[in-house]
Amino acid sequence: MGIAGQDYCILAADTRLSDEYCIKSRSISRLTVLGDRLGFAASGCWADATQLAQKLKIDVERYGWKVGDPMPPSALAYLLSNTLYKRRNFPYFSFCISAGLTAKGTNITLC
Repeated sequence: MGIAGQDYCILAADTRLSDEYCIKSRSISRLTVLGDRLGFAASGCWADATQLAQKLKIDVERYGWKVGDPMPPSALAYLLSNTLYKRRNFPYFSFCISAGLTAKGTNITLC
């Protein structure tokens, strides 16, 4: 779940990992910090969501190295969209939210 205001954005997620009717863990995290002002949350298949978060984290770091500036939230949304589209034949079974703040402090929350 994501909430956005004038100069903030908040991501929240549960910590439960279940398998059918059995709860495997109550302490996993579905939230990932991708940069100083970027966040990512995913629900669904935990393995797919974890792999997708790791791939996005690597791509955000690579963007910072190439460009020299942190990735803006609009670029993260574009990256997430392209990443999910590339895997359309064998998709990530996850439901994603990316959120972040621009350098000026205004918020952008993208689903």
